[in-house]
Amino acid sequence: MKRPAGGIGGGDEVAPLIDAMLRSEVLLKASVIHERLVQDHAVSINYQRVKLYLQEARPRIAEELGIGPAELAAPTWVSRRSTRST
Repeated sequence: MKRPAGGIGGGDEVAPLIDAMLRSEVLLKASVIHERLVQDHAVSINYQRVKLYLQEARPRIAEELGIGPAELAAPTWVSRRSTRST
């Protein structure tokens, strides 16, 4: 039986789950996080709520991990390309 997630906020049980997922992979897509919440944790939550929470959580977690906004926004191929010598 799925349990409702309620609101995602500071005291909500879903927020720490999402934060933990982001700490392991900060660029994890919202669709993947939503799928894991539903399948692995039996949480009934709207995908849009996950996306909205990620707008706040991803920059915060990235800062905790020492990842700057420019690194967070840059596509992976850009950072790999800039480190190659020609």
